[in-house]
Amino acid sequence: MAQAMLPSKTMKKQLAIVALATCSLAMQASATTIFSDDFNSENGGAGFLNYGTPLQNGDGGAGLINTSFANWSVTAGGVDLLPLNHISPTYGTDFNLTPGAGHGLYVDMEGTGQGIGTLTLKNALLLAAGSYVLHYDMAGNQREGAADTVIIRAQNSVPTTIATDTKTLNEFAPWTTYSIPFTLAVPTAVTFVFQDAGDFDNIGNLLDNVNLTTGSDPADPDGGTTVGLLGM
Repeated sequence: MAQAMLPSKTMKKQLAIVALATCSLAMQASATTIFSDDFNSENGGAGFLNYGTPLQNGDGGAGLINTSFANWSVTAGGVDLLPLNHISPTYGTDFNLTPGAGHGLYVDMEGTGQGIGTLTLKNALLLAAGSYVLHYDMAGNQREGAADTVIIRAQNSVPTTIATDTKTLNEFAPWTTYSIPFTLAVPTAVTFVFQDAGDFDNIGNLLDNVNLTTGSDPADPDGGTTVGLLGM
């Protein structure tokens, strides 16, 4: 009678790798998107300097136009909605940056003449106990100057920080998707804050594609730090 061949150590390792990959894909497939914003519907799809700041002209100067983000409030300083499809007559500067694939409108975290900006989610998301991941795309300012820094926080209504991340990017750093995992022990009202922390020079890191999903942290080598298992 022929004897059955036992799998070799190499084959066992290969089977283990396949099993892990399958498990990882299954976890990703089961993730549910709770919140998503790519900024593309803002202002009818057109760029605007100091978007979300009252009484502006859209080119970096004072005016009579009031604008607001659908999902965010500018709670400090100012931010620009880019790209602008013309040279600003106020500053004589070309804001028509080439964003790259997957990016229509996006946010420059340093407004034009308004100071370093802070974006805060307008309406808190009431989340059940469980694990979540905040994803966002960020790039350098794509122009000139020193590196820029943005602090990202998930926080409850106190507000107490649930999870945080800090991104310092050189001026020509490409678009990259980052993630911040966090876990809630009890149902919690959660908001997100993107706060510019660089020296003000009218150009900051670029932000796009903010998403919140259920599940655990994906393979992000530079993810955020979970401060604690909080609820409020």
